[in-house]
Order: sequence, then C-alpha cells, then structure tokens
Amino acid sequence: MANKNNNKSLNISEIGTIRDILMGQQMAEYEEKFELLERRFHDFEEDSVGRLKTTVEKTEHKLSVLESEMNDRFGELQNTLLSKIEELQKELVNTNKSEKQKLGKMFAEIGAMLLKD
Repeated sequence: MANKNNNKSLNISEIGTIRDILMGQQMAEYEEKFELLERRFHDFEEDSVGRLKTTVEKTEHKLSVLESEMNDRFGELQNTLLSKIEELQKELVNTNKSEKQKLGKMFAEIGAMLLKD
C-alpha cells in the first residue's frame, strides 16, 4: 500500500516535470505578457491620476477666479444701487420742497382771490 502512495506521488512529480517541459515556454511568455500588462496598467493609472489632479487644480482655480469676479460684480451692483437710491432720495426731497412751494403759492393765490371778493 505504501508502494502505491509512492507511485502516486512519483507520478504527480513526473506529471509536474512533464508539464514544465511542455508548458514551460508558454508559461514564461504568459508571465512576460502579464508583467507587460501590469506595467501598462500602472503607467495608465499614474497618468490618469496625474491628469485628474491637474483637472481638479484647474477647476478649483477657475472656481476661485469666478468667485472673485462675482464678488467684484456684486460689489459694483451694490454701489450702483446705493448711488441710485441716494439720487432718488435727493430728488424726492427736492420734489417735495418744490411741490410745497407750489402749494404755498396756490394757497396764497386762493387766499388773495377770496379776500378780493
């Protein structure tokens, strides 16, 4: 029985040797191809990560510039609005004075007409 186990293990090692003889060249080619694929994948990964980082940096920069431009424009709009409000308030005050003066003259004229009668 022990002899049968030795034959089996001997047969397995012989099969491995035969496999190495028959497939050795192909296995070496496969390993070389896998190494090449791994290098290509690694290079592609590094390139992709680099381009992604560059894209993120450019996007962040553009966003920062846009934010700055928007803040400037909103500031200009705010200043313009405040200036227009101030002009309208002055115009309203002047209009009120002018209207009061006209009303005063009208009352004076009406008063004068009433006194003549």
